[in-house]
Amino acid sequence: MKEPYLSDKYYYYWVTPGGRAPIVEWEVVLSQDVDEAALRRALETAVQAHANFRTHPIIVNGRPQHELLDVEDVPLFEDDGAVRRMGTADTLGYLFYVAWQGKKVALHYFHSVADGRGGLAFMCTLLRCYLGEKGLIDCDKPASDSSGTQPTFERILERMKGVPPFGKFDPKRHDVFSMPVERYPRKGTKQRMLEVDVPLMPLLSLSKRSDSSVVPTLQALIGRALHKTFDVGERTIVAYTSIDT
Repeated sequence: MKEPYLSDKYYYYWVTPGGRAPIVEWEVVLSQDVDEAALRRALETAVQAHANFRTHPIIVNGRPQHELLDVEDVPLFEDDGAVRRMGTADTLGYLFYVAWQGKKVALHYFHSVADGRGGLAFMCTLLRCYLGEKGLIDCDKPASDSSGTQPTFERILERMKGVPPFGKFDPKRHDVFSMPVERYPRKGTKQRMLEVDVPLMPLLSLSKRSDSSVVPTLQALIGRALHKTFDVGERTIVAYTSIDT
């Protein structure tokens, strides 16, 4: 049994509105069709290496706890388009599952299990083990790499001891632009995602010529796209970017 991080407890469990649990997805496309048996063996190995993916949720005295269980079966399914509910029989009690179809392999996990970095670490382990099972690379049993959700709130509270608050951007004091797009469906849990595809090398070249870096260059491109697509006018566009992007 382990205690979830403060951010897991108060954001991923209690603050998230309605049934729209924050689910992270990683998808890869292989050069050949998926070998289900090899992928299952690889997933069993990856779950052993990443203990946080063995998490099963339970509620103790009205509060969430994480229970780490031994691996008897793994949540691997051929993709049928269904939305599986995390922590239920849909996912064998796990807070993640892997779906495959044709050449595609997709990892879906509840954000309290891992952040983007931890999810990528798990996906890389899964792929290495799969290629090893297929005899395409030499792959020893992976070392434990349980990169879970970063203890963000704990670190912020620790750093801010005795320090006055910086304050936040107050939208009531600014004329802030909001996209006129329905992002949350009335049914289901999948939010509407807006994708922007940008070729990497021209992006790096542009950011270098601008004496900038990738993230502010991307934000400038997205801001320009918003101005061209919507009636932004003189309103302020506010963006959130992960600090380690």
